[in-house]
Amino acid sequence: AAPTLAPRTAKPEPAPPKPPPPTPEPEPEFVAPIVISKGGTYSANWESLDPKVPAVTVTTTEPVVIQNCRLRGKGHLVSALQQDTNITVRNCIGQGVNPNVVNGKPGRFVTVYKPRTLVVERNTLLSTAGIYADGAGTSANGITVRYNRAQNIEGRLSNGAGGYLTTFLRTQFLQLNNVRATKNMEIAWNQVINEPGKSRVEENINLYLTSGTADSPIRIHDNYIQGAYGADPVAPGYSGGGMIIDGGTTDLNAAAGWVQMRDNQIVGTQNQAIAISAGHDIDVRNNRLIGSGLLPDGRRMPAANVGVYVWNYYAVTGTFFNHVVTANTVGWINAAGKLNNFWFPNCSGSNCQGNYGLPAPVTLAMEAAEFSSWTSKLQSNGIVIGSSL
Repeated sequence: AAPTLAPRTAKPEPAPPKPPPPTPEPEPEFVAPIVISKGGTYSANWESLDPKVPAVTVTTTEPVVIQNCRLRGKGHLVSALQQDTNITVRNCIGQGVNPNVVNGKPGRFVTVYKPRTLVVERNTLLSTAGIYADGAGTSANGITVRYNRAQNIEGRLSNGAGGYLTTFLRTQFLQLNNVRATKNMEIAWNQVINEPGKSRVEENINLYLTSGTADSPIRIHDNYIQGAYGADPVAPGYSGGGMIIDGGTTDLNAAAGWVQMRDNQIVGTQNQAIAISAGHDIDVRNNRLIGSGLLPDGRRMPAANVGVYVWNYYAVTGTFFNHVVTANTVGWINAAGKLNNFWFPNCSGSNCQGNYGLPAPVTLAMEAAEFSSWTSKLQSNGIVIGSSL
């Protein structure tokens, strides 16, 4: 008989050598603040450690393009307080820094006064007080805010010791204030995400006494907004939310109006997703508004209220009319845990019909699914948001 042989075992192959760790990117070098007094294209990394000095100040009405830059500061990052400026801020990263002065105010990413042209696109905003345009008119050429990525809009005041107080300044991702009868305004394809305890935003988008024109309405479309919280996310009295048309007046020339809000996704904001509290000729359609009424950790939000409303908040006559809210998908849970998708006390006739209200429950998982659908939407449209730096 043949002898019994022990089975042969293969020798283990030597493990391949580990690749060397990636070389870390060098920290960007920042330079002192700049004052731009002549038109042109500017690129650098500017930093201001003085809350009273913007990282970039523009004092010319000649066209200025600020691009491929890094901005960091304890105050405003780009400031243009001269009337009729023509400014483009493109492909920049803006980092807000705690001013570290008691009651110190957070700085805006961009703040302008009566611009002739303003373009803010393909930027990344980190812990800034957002974008603010104060005043413009029929002489303005337009305002464009698109393809931006914003994380944690900051309105909390500094405690002077590296932290923040519960007192605050009302800040927004974007506020247009008294921008009247202006053509060529577009707010599109922006992603704004706020985290509780790391941000304090009022409305993410606020149009206050701001109007387009009948032949060129303000177009607010294809934006993703997630989260709106007070400095203390579970304290009562918070008044922020998603988007609002605001500002009471009986002067038709000064009233908000001629706005289209379409194909936006608003998720998990307190109070409301979309509010028409003033103005005329506001058209809201094909938006998705999903709110579980819960913080990400499952705690109930005390200011959760309604998905979309049309309410003459200021009780004015002659300037609140002709609003349309239709073809929207809404699932919204209020602070009592009850479904509260719509409230239309001042929407006339059939103008606020044809919406689809989701049934309860509305869950955190449904909110998360909205972000997944948003990323798919970006990919299918070939759109990249935020700075490439």
